[in-house]
Amino acid sequence: MNPERPRPPTRAERANPILLLPAMHQLRALDPDVQACLRDLLLDLQCDARLRARASWDAHKPPMAAYWAAVGVYSGHIARVLRRNTQSGRRRQPDLFGKAE
Repeated sequence: MNPERPRPPTRAERANPILLLPAMHQLRALDPDVQACLRDLLLDLQCDARLRARASWDAHKPPMAAYWAAVGVYSGHIARVLRRNTQSGRRRQPDLFGKAE
């Protein structure tokens, strides 16, 4: 492979672009208890953001719905990275339509 050309992203990196960030290595190096606490926080944020996105959409405020949907997606991506190292007993959060993923 040409050294000047960056390697193409893996399938996991295409699905979760957070994996490409250098800080993710630092997150994975944290103590497992800290990772579990951070993961729980991010999953709570994801759930709250999804509810806010749905409420904004129902109130005919698409820009805010898009913002909150993006917050939910990115917090879920980061939580998924932390799940690889720690397994908390939490269930998956419901999506915008109330279904567990």
